[in-house]
Amino acid sequence: MRHVMWHPIETILDPFRSNIETGSQNLRPQGRPFKVEEHIERFYRSLSYLRIDIGMTAAQMIETTHEVVRRNAHLLGKDDDWWVGQRVSRGVKSVGGEEPWEHLGPNVVVDCMPLPFKDRAEHYRDGIRVIVPSVRRTPPGSLSPRVKTHNYLNMIMADMETRERDRRPWAVLLDESGNLCEGMGSNIFVVKGNRISTNTSRSRRPDSVH
Repeated sequence: MRHVMWHPIETILDPFRSNIETGSQNLRPQGRPFKVEEHIERFYRSLSYLRIDIGMTAAQMIETTHEVVRRNAHLLGKDDDWWVGQRVSRGVKSVGGEEPWEHLGPNVVVDCMPLPFKDRAEHYRDGIRVIVPSVRRTPPGSLSPRVKTHNYLNMIMADMETRERDRRPWAVLLDESGNLCEGMGSNIFVVKGNRISTNTSRSRRPDSVH
């Protein structure tokens, strides 16, 4: 079950909405979101890039995030961990001057859900097999990799191609020049000897919060 706090109270999602923007973080063992201020700072940078004004300050978003965690704290088991996410849609727009909707403009959702430790246990135990599909990552000239959105169609097409070959591996995409880029929900790091390397911020999200 997903436990959701909606803002505003009356929320409309329709076929005319635009991108959904998200920021997410895990809970610390004591049940507090991990580096929530840093995540919300990145979240608002993405909103600025997308030119979405949600009518909430960063401080209000941080407090709402903590409130969602507090309201659901009784559901958190001793060894559980959650994702906590902030999601925004651009919302409903007026169509041809007609406004049949009760609410226009951005919709905000803050939610939490359990991390799927059981489903991912084998990846920690055995490692993750990867496949490099023919689909290349969206170039930075088309969409900045610095913005975190739910615009995953590019990743989904790569994942579908990968799963046609094998159901278990994860897709790792290359950029237009054939360099390692990133996968769905994952950044790529290479360890060689005593050195760890990753790709440049032109090709992937450079400011993941660790």
